[in-house]
Amino acid sequence: MEGLSRVFLHNITQEAHFFKADIKEVSEPQERTILSETLVQSIGTLFKISLSMGRPLPEEVLRTLDKIDHPGRLADLIAITLHLEIKEQQEIFEPSIPWTA
Repeated sequence: MEGLSRVFLHNITQEAHFFKADIKEVSEPQERTILSETLVQSIGTLFKISLSMGRPLPEEVLRTLDKIDHPGRLADLIAITLHLEIKEQQEIFEPSIPWTA
């Protein structure tokens, strides 16, 4: 699922024909620096190189990779593309802050 911002999912309940969740929005630094932009470009390039040595990705994923300029979104794309186990994906996606009400 993709949304407008990253959230911490605290509790899920099932209502009649849908699910309801208690969430807390996780703020991510939005400051763009020369270092962060350079790292995103470098990691994106290295990821493309590593992909060229294995199973090819759909062209749309490669185009998306070229457009990403936010470190969190790049990490998300890499995590879902690597076909990791669910536990490993969760460790990448899960915020490192504890839930506070």
